[in-house]
Amino acid sequence: MTRTHVAGFASVAALALTTLGSIAGSLDRAERSASQVAPRPELFEPGLVSTERAESAPAFSPDGREFYFSRADESGRRQILVARRAGDGWTAPEPLPFADARYDDSKATLSADGGVMVFASNRPAPTGPAVAPTFLDLWMSTRQGQAWSEPKPLAGDVNTAWDEDFPVLDAGGVLWFASNRSGGEYRIYRTRLSEGRFGTPELYASALDSGSGEAVCYVAPDSRYLLFMSMRP
Repeated sequence: MTRTHVAGFASVAALALTTLGSIAGSLDRAERSASQVAPRPELFEPGLVSTERAESAPAFSPDGREFYFSRADESGRRQILVARRAGDGWTAPEPLPFADARYDDSKATLSADGGVMVFASNRPAPTGPAVAPTFLDLWMSTRQGQAWSEPKPLAGDVNTAWDEDFPVLDAGGVLWFASNRSGGEYRIYRTRLSEGRFGTPELYASALDSGSGEAVCYVAPDSRYLLFMSMRP
C-alpha cells in the first residue's frame, strides 16, 4: 500500500463524530431493524479540536474524560494530542509529554483499563541512529499517574521493516493492526496483550481479506462485530 492509499484511508479535514456508544447502539439496533438510521455526525468541538488542520484517529479513555486524536502540521507530520473534560466542555488539546516534532505519531488506541496506549510512528529504534525511517512501526506507552511513559517499540515479531499501522486494542486485550509485510497491500493481523507484552501476530484470514488493502478501525466491546476500511473496488 502506498502513502497515497494510506492518506485515502485516514486523512480528514476535521473530526465529525458521534460517541462510540451511539455508534455501537445504532449498529445493534440496525441488526434488529433494517430501517434503523444512524445518528447524523456532528463536528466535534469546532475551533478547539476540529480545526482547519487534518484531525483524525479519535479515541476516548475508558471513563470518557480524555479524548486523544492526531493532528497534522503544515508539513503533514502528525502529533497525538489529548483534550480533557472540564465541566460541560473540553480543555484545549495538548501534545503528549513524549511528543517530538521530528517524528510522525498517530492513531493512539487505549486498552480497556486505560493503562496502555499503542500508536503508529516513524520514530527510530532506541538503539539505532536518530533518523526517522521511511516505514511505520507500533509503539507502546503505559500510564504513570496522569502522565504517560516514554514509548518503546513493541517487542517480538510485531514490527518489521515494512509498515505496521492502524492499531486497535479491543476489550479482550487483542491488538488488531494492518501491515504490508507480505509485500503487497495492507492486510489485517492480530496479537494478544499478556503480562505487558504482545505475542507473535497472526494473519486474520477471513472474508475481510480481499487483497485490495484492509485495516480495522473499531471492534465492538463484545467482539460481535468490527468496522474496517478497505480499498476494494
